Amino acid sequence: MGNKFKPIISAATFWKKKCLVEQGSVFSESNVWTKSNVESLYEAFVENPDESPDKSFFDKLEAQLSECPPRVVKLAAEMLWVMSLASLNVKPETKRSNVLNVWQWSGDSINDGSLIEDPVLTGYAKTGVSYNTNRWRELSYFIEVMRTFFGEKSSDRSALLGDAIYFSKWVEAISGTKSRQFRHILLFLLFPKKFERICSNNHRLKIVKAFENLSSRDVKKLACWEVDFKLAEIKAREAKRLGLKAVDFYHSPLYEIWFETRADGSAIEKAIVKKETKRLAQIQQSKTIDEMKKAQMIEARIGHGQYRKNLSKVETKCRITGIDNKSFLTASHVKPWRDCKTPKECLDGNNGLWLAPHIDRLFDRGWISFGENGNIICFDVHVKSALKTWNINLPISLGKLNDEQAKYMEYHRVHIFKGA
Repeated sequence: MGNKFKPIISAATFWKKKCLVEQGSVFSESNVWTKSNVESLYEAFVENPDESPDKSFFDKLEAQLSECPPRVVKLAAEMLWVMSLASLNVKPETKRSNVLNVWQWSGDSINDGSLIEDPVLTGYAKTGVSYNTNRWRELSYFIEVMRTFFGEKSSDRSALLGDAIYFSKWVEAISGTKSRQFRHILLFLLFPKKFERICSNNHRLKIVKAFENLSSRDVKKLACWEVDFKLAEIKAREAKRLGLKAVDFYHSPLYEIWFETRADGSAIEKAIVKKETKRLAQIQQSKTIDEMKKAQMIEARIGHGQYRKNLSKVETKCRITGIDNKSFLTASHVKPWRDCKTPKECLDGNNGLWLAPHIDRLFDRGWISFGENGNIICFDVHVKSALKTWNINLPISLGKLNDEQAKYMEYHRVHIFKGA
């Protein structure tokens, strides 16, 4: 995670001990995080929904908490503080204002303001628009999780907080878990070394789908804790392959493997280039990293962007459709990224083809491959029907591959092609 998010992790660790273990409070000396207070908040907020379309979330919340004792109001404020730790989408001053606004309904002042300063509230991930527009759903879920948690025996609560795997499977049984972003936020805050900082469930599934070569249907069948474990496995595997101590799904070279860019690739690609150029400069200028490690880090960070450049030196268009505009093509690996043994194989331009997306999908999933003569080979009647519908009439050939390309294609025929 580095030093950038250290204040957030430290604040979360304090909350975990002070509130979930000791049943105390983040901002006061009161006993705020207790079973009875959570039950009271559940009755006031979850069981008393306000569906007024012309009132803001905070106007509704103030009315819902109006009959609650100060300790329950404080609990609501502290829960909103925990929920705010993740989001990069909201400015720290807005988060701070929201928390202080709710807290002041209790009639008390905050003892220690250090936990609502900018470094703590800066955020560590993008939460998406729905996290705020559906804030009431996320808060309801948080309350339900805490209601269930404090309903456990003290020994069981200690066991949950001491075991990331146990906690992740335990929380799976709580209603709404699979559709709530706060589920992922909570687990990261409690166990930052075990879980990813990714808040978006869509991103989590895309990553697993891309790196594990699973279908959308199979990915959606996975429980949240199964996705967690797969993400951890993928991360460890990619770090080992690239020779790095740590990798990040939101940084090159992993980012470009799973993230779908816009049609023209412009805004996202420019942002990536700008960010990575800055980071590469920092690595190159570092006096604490030895030269061999620098070379490994630079090669890894250049990653998929470099692969696309290398591929363009070998291939100029989709050989099946004839399209040569790279904005509409996929830089498809022949020997999949996940199977490459070295960074050289990952970045080798000979280990790829520019393919139209619909062709790439069949090739990537192993429904088609290409023979030694370059002809498309497939055995599934449904695949043949799809090709015919797309006006791709068999036999059709890629043409001649160079010797290096042929070696990678042989791997595809033997290990990826479903007809092998």
